[in-house]
Parts: sequence; C-alpha cells; structure tokens
Amino acid sequence: MEINFNVDKESLNFLIKLAFALVTGLLIGLERERRSKQETFAGIRTFPLISILGTLTAYINDYYWNGIYWIVLGGIILLMLINFYLEYDKDIGATTEIAILISFLLGVLIYYEHYYIAAFLAVITTFLL
Repeated sequence: MEINFNVDKESLNFLIKLAFALVTGLLIGLERERRSKQETFAGIRTFPLISILGTLTAYINDYYWNGIYWIVLGGIILLMLINFYLEYDKDIGATTEIAILISFLLGVLIYYEHYYIAAFLAVITTFLL
C-alpha cells in the first residue's frame, strides 16, 4: 500500500508561509516567556498562534471573505485592551499588548510575501522586548 502526498504548488507555498509565521511568533513568544517571572498573558504558545492567525486571516480575506481582516484585527485589539485594563494595577506597561499586535501583523506581512521585512521586524521586536 503506497501513500502518495501530492501537494500543489499553491498549497505548499501557503504551508511554508504558515511555518514562517510560526517561527516568527515562536521567536517573540520565547522571549516573552523567558523574560516573565510570573504568569503572563501571552507567551511561547500564544504568540505563534497570533502570528498564524494573521496569515490565515490574510488568506481568508483574499479568497473567501473580504471583511474578516477588520473583524479579526478588531478582536485582537479588543483582547489587548481588556488585558491592558486587567493588568493596569500592576503598572507593567503595554509592551505585551503591542507585541501581540506586531505578531499579528507579521503574519499578515508573511502572507503577502514580505519575508525580509517580517524577519527583520521579528528580530527587532524580540531585541526590544
């Protein structure tokens, strides 16, 4: 019994984009996880998921539903605002929330094949965090 995995070029290209989004999110998430001494809102698992969400949102926006980008972006911003106000009394700043937005936008950049810009921004963001 032979199993044949034929993947068309477009699907393979999209899988590569998802893998790149995963790596950029992991880079940022790993830094947030390493830096945090207590439980944090987002870390090694959340940032890659948000970056992948950015890539998936851009894909769905192009092929299936033109308005999903703004809905998901609004949801990310709402999530950021809720976390910011829940953590406001700890006075830890908005660094994690901004990194979440950057991670989502990195996923979008990766979908539109701006690989160098996304890689550069991921490294700079990780360095600044």
